[in-house]
Amino acid sequence: MFSVILVALIFAELLYMVTLLNEGKSITGIDSLVCVLKTYLVPVIFVMIDILYIITLGQPFMYDKYSKKLLQAGMFNGVIEPPCLVSDTKITSGDYKDCERLVFESPGFSIKNWEDNQGQITSALNRIVLNVSQGDYANQFNLIIAGEGALLPNKINWDDNYITGDDSEYVVGIALPNRIVSYDCDKEPMVAICGTTGSGKSNLVRTQVYQAIKKEVKVYLIDLKRGVDYGMFYKQNCTCLFKIEEINLTLKDVVSEMMHRYDLFSRTNGVTNIVDYRAQGGKMQRILVVVDELAQVTETRGVPKATKEILEQINDSIVKISQLGRASGITLLVAGQRLDQNTFPGQLRSNINVRICGKADENLSIVVYGDRRADELVPKNIRGRFMLEDKTLFQAFYIEK
Repeated sequence: MFSVILVALIFAELLYMVTLLNEGKSITGIDSLVCVLKTYLVPVIFVMIDILYIITLGQPFMYDKYSKKLLQAGMFNGVIEPPCLVSDTKITSGDYKDCERLVFESPGFSIKNWEDNQGQITSALNRIVLNVSQGDYANQFNLIIAGEGALLPNKINWDDNYITGDDSEYVVGIALPNRIVSYDCDKEPMVAICGTTGSGKSNLVRTQVYQAIKKEVKVYLIDLKRGVDYGMFYKQNCTCLFKIEEINLTLKDVVSEMMHRYDLFSRTNGVTNIVDYRAQGGKMQRILVVVDELAQVTETRGVPKATKEILEQINDSIVKISQLGRASGITLLVAGQRLDQNTFPGQLRSNINVRICGKADENLSIVVYGDRRADELVPKNIRGRFMLEDKTLFQAFYIEK
């Protein structure tokens, strides 16, 4: 490599000397060498860097289109170096079939740098980033990106074929590349679905309730809006609670049932949860408690004293269910569009396993996730577009009211 550089320097010096002689100027070897170095030093350095890069990684830096685009997205370290592409492979099986896995080396970066800049990276690459993970080394990172031109549809009509055979599993929508997104209540029993007006939040809640009904789950539907977002099918197949007094009494009954189930488990050898109990031949129906517009039952500021006492009891029951519901087969689903630290208190929020957020402003995103990810990554103009806590974007199923 250095012999190539030396030959290049000698050739450049001779060329420069011939040029000066043709102009009738006197020169010395030292003068010409100094001029050559001044004129060609920078290009020679870049040639050296490029040759080293080719030897190390197998391709020239100037042709690494991803590194150049990442630089444009503001992804560079303290010496203005963008991440360097190590490998680019097509995934042929699994959840990310037909996507690309990009492996980058980026000294001076952490996984948080990649996660925090996911939106900018998606824009710079013009490819949707589906997953970011740590590589085999501390300075190596993996990106999984959707195929070129791959986009989520803006609407996906519901079909009963989406319903799974397990009464603990609920589907919510489809993510790239054509992956069905779901959660399992035996592992993640507490769910929050949030989004501002026009996000499609009510529709997504309906799809969860619909599946529960089809799976013969006992559903308690709490909605101080008197169920205006739910048609007769839901009102006929759910226990609908529209007044705070009946909400309070019913939630206390649910808590009592929850504790009764724990007593039953403690008296049955080898049983600690509903799955164990059923495995031994026991009959036990799952329960889904849906609190639509959570703020309406958790906001206690500025209400009459008698009403405040009832709301506080309701909140106490909701928190107990969120803490102890999983093993007893009781799932809590809360939904809201105008939540804050008071209406979505930390004691409840810390027990929520699945956090789904659609179109959101900065305040709602911070309440749900602790940062602005929903505000930055969820499109504002696509109804039904939602995000999981790991930044997976999906299009929710659309179901008729």
